[in-house]
Amino acid sequence: MPFAVLSELERRRVRKTLLRVRELLEQAAALARKRRS
Repeated sequence: MPFAVLSELERRRVRKTLLRVRELLEQAAALARKRRS
């Protein structure tokens, strides 16, 4: 299903999920940097 067909509510939920995933990835990267140093 193309992204444009999604309802506004679904788009908002998807964006929130993506932001959360990116947040977790950044935290993991920070931890990895801390452990290496």
